[in-house]
Amino acid sequence: NRFLTTALDVSDQIEVTVESPPTTIEAGYDVIVYSNLDPDSLLPGNVESGADLLSEGGGVAIQAQSEFPSQYSDLLLIDPTGTDPSPTVRSTEETDITRGIDFQPPDEAVTGELQSGRALVELRDGSPLIATDERDGGRVLYYGYIEDKSSFKYNYQYPVFWKRAAFHLAGRQSLPALNHE
Repeated sequence: NRFLTTALDVSDQIEVTVESPPTTIEAGYDVIVYSNLDPDSLLPGNVESGADLLSEGGGVAIQAQSEFPSQYSDLLLIDPTGTDPSPTVRSTEETDITRGIDFQPPDEAVTGELQSGRALVELRDGSPLIATDERDGGRVLYYGYIEDKSSFKYNYQYPVFWKRAAFHLAGRQSLPALNHE
């Protein structure tokens, strides 16, 4: 996902490494983002790396795609039931991740029920567009925009969202939280 890679590379505080399964994911990362994966190429070890990272206090993000790899199991915050060809955004919860960001509706979205955590951005039918959870000492993020079915990746707020999301997943506090009066 070149849009995601570029958005993360913009920040000098984030070092990006791209691994494409069926390769192994080495230890030592603060965050693993699963994006645009071929379900047949994702190895069980790739998913175990995410689970191990959570138990070490790190973060895992999964981006929506038309066909989710079944191997995600517990890492996926929603139970996908289909797609909505004309979704609308119903509500956005004000958090450090979402503050001041206008989440426009995607052209198509994955529908499904949130299995755990909380929806930060919710679609009209109640499906989460952005959701987070704390699990095994780490943090999980569901990013419901399917890359080729959304124009949010062109929005100037896209890198802002991903920087905030990466810091949240890595367990780093926001600047306002660190600078008390």
